Amino acid sequence: NAWFSADGNAYEIEILAPTINGVVIPTIAIALATLAATTISTLRERQLDVREHLNAELCELELLRGVLGGLSDDDFHESVRGDGVPGVPGPSARALRLLRDYASRLILESSPAETPQRIQARRIADNELIELAALMGGVRDAHKRSEPASSTAYTIIASLTQHRAARLTEMAATYPAVHYAVIALCALSIVANYLIESDQEVLRFLDAFQLKFLFANLVGVVAGLAALIADLSDLYRGAFRITPVVSQLYPLRESIAYDLCVKEGTEDVV
Repeated sequence: NAWFSADGNAYEIEILAPTINGVVIPTIAIALATLAATTISTLRERQLDVREHLNAELCELELLRGVLGGLSDDDFHESVRGDGVPGVPGPSARALRLLRDYASRLILESSPAETPQRIQARRIADNELIELAALMGGVRDAHKRSEPASSTAYTIIASLTQHRAARLTEMAATYPAVHYAVIALCALSIVANYLIESDQEVLRFLDAFQLKFLFANLVGVVAGLAALIADLSDLYRGAFRITPVVSQLYPLRESIAYDLCVKEGTEDVV
């Protein structure tokens, strides 16, 4: 216990250096580079795909609003009109109500409160589009002039359903915690190996400017990589968030609510 190294641990470093530089660091570096590149690419593609589907849904909701706004109760079959039933709105107003409620659902599904676990626990087919498609079935047999409108509505509803399913699939897809733990372990291992190799004397790396600079670069790269992955892994924060697209849904919902007001002849929408 009273023995001290006279060469500043140079002999130990000479023995360890070939193993560390030739086997350990290359193995960890390749694993880290592969995991980091795959993670960043996948998360970035996820961000782009979710934004693409949201933009498509936004445009198609606007189109469907125009189609439904051009229909009157007379364009529907008597079986879906509910004539003479008190308190039952006409089918054209019901269609706009369903569209407004679906816009609200889209806003809720694109909020930070909607976690991947909640998305996976929900039945994807339970939404207002199903009832709206059934309601549009009452247009076909009413008047021939309404058939193109109903066909257009069916096409838009089918496209909305596909985009919604793809969007929810992307939003529910996430890496498990162990994936990020492995990346962090690889990064910390490289930093630890650097400290082992640079420690030829006790705490020497705290005194040499060159070693401090290299260590700062190494830690900076690791920290920047961690910040980028954290940014991309959350859809609602950072430079790649989807909230600017979601914010466009609010004025669209208000426009649908206004159309419903006009259709029902009321000042407020319940």
